[in-house]
Amino acid sequence: MRFSDLFNPKTGPEAIVRLAVCPFLILIIGSLASTIVGRLNGTDSLLLMLFFILMSPVAYVLRERRQGHRQEPRTRRGAERTPLLPNEEEGEEE
Repeated sequence: MRFSDLFNPKTGPEAIVRLAVCPFLILIIGSLASTIVGRLNGTDSLLLMLFFILMSPVAYVLRERRQGHRQEPRTRRGAERTPLLPNEEEGEEE
């Protein structure tokens, strides 16, 4: 969202609602999460952290599979174009 969207009559009301609702939702979700985490004992907290540590690689693999296979680096055809310096011997013959 751009700053000019606030003053545009067509997009202004929608932008103002977004600016008001998004922080409010973040506060509500954060409050609920802190309440839930506050009620956990040490073992439950450790199990929750272990769960997230194990689920992170699983989520990454699932995301990569849904996006399709990656493009493998293509092999180059032919020789690389590297500049060759002239031999010193050729310059001495003249």
